[in-house]
Amino acid sequence: MRRLAAVWRDESAEAERTGEEEMATAVTSSESWAEQREIEEKLHHFFNLNTDYSDESYDLYTVALHFRLFRQHGHPISSDIFGRWMDVNGKFLEGLRYDGKGLLSLEGSQHDQLWNIEEMDKLPEYVKPFYKALLKLYEQFEEELAKEGRSYAAHYAIESLKELVRSYHVEAKSFIQGYLPPFEEYLKNALITCTYWLLICRVIDDIATYEVEKERGQSATGIESYMRDNDATIEETVAKFFEIATDAWKDINKECMRPSPYSRDVLMQILNLERIIDVPYKDNQDGYTQPEKVLNPHIVVLFVDPIDT
Repeated sequence: MRRLAAVWRDESAEAERTGEEEMATAVTSSESWAEQREIEEKLHHFFNLNTDYSDESYDLYTVALHFRLFRQHGHPISSDIFGRWMDVNGKFLEGLRYDGKGLLSLEGSQHDQLWNIEEMDKLPEYVKPFYKALLKLYEQFEEELAKEGRSYAAHYAIESLKELVRSYHVEAKSFIQGYLPPFEEYLKNALITCTYWLLICRVIDDIATYEVEKERGQSATGIESYMRDNDATIEETVAKFFEIATDAWKDINKECMRPSPYSRDVLMQILNLERIIDVPYKDNQDGYTQPEKVLNPHIVVLFVDPIDT
């Protein structure tokens, strides 16, 4: 991609700051396989340039951005590139608190530097056992996939988990700061944190969990955001969310009709995932929060007292 190549600094020119942001957009928003392939090739090229990040023309914002993009795409760039902003004890300099843009970029990068056992010392003690077990689990995934000739799939599983963690971090910040994002902003992030990447799941979950989340002080919910943005009542908002879910079901049913340009196997996977939503959230109940009430009967019927065939 020309815009990706244009924004990387070289010996003769320095990229504009807007270019850096375009690069991030190019990498994170491209959808086609061809674009993704070209981005991977460009990043591989840039990584092998062995850029000297000790050059003062690289500010914290830029270095953190490059670090995040390389790590997101599997390039083992060292956290040593932040050396200019760290003291002798390995802590970031106190003066960085005045560099708001740099700190935001740095914060984003921190969720990508942690997929290496050598990075574990940077974590709090209570997180280390979980982190070690997580790395081991994904190593096992990769070994199993390698037997099937699909070891490449492990990379995408890892990147998806990183994306989920980053999105959980966004939600955590909103909760701590009491920030209620606009509905579109909320939905973009919430489609990831629902872990289904499906609109039906997101809006049905929001309806079922609204009261529980409200009781525990979580104000940054889809229901609250929609009500504020549209000056709507709770009843109007719930009705709208059901309408969104119904329309999404219609779209899915339409896509499943023949002829379709998509693989039937893929469509059935999506359809069955949508069907699952009806189980934990039946009658607006929150089966994930109260599994003993909602899910336990299904578990008993399926595994404890199954019907003989």
